[in-house]
Amino acid sequence: MSTQTESSQDSPSYLQEIGWTFSDSLVMARRSLTRYLRVPTLLVGVTLQPVIFVLLLA
Repeated sequence: MSTQTESSQDSPSYLQEIGWTFSDSLVMARRSLTRYLRVPTLLVGVTLQPVIFVLLLA
């Protein structure tokens, strides 16, 4: 029996991990913006709610 050790080629490099993180963040932002375009009431709620809270609690 032999054991396999993880070589440096098997694991992604630090820059690749940053690239994947950035790419995943862009995908999530795109999905969120698409959802706001499909359901505009979400956008109204997200933008007006903080303003209303500031006006009520100020």
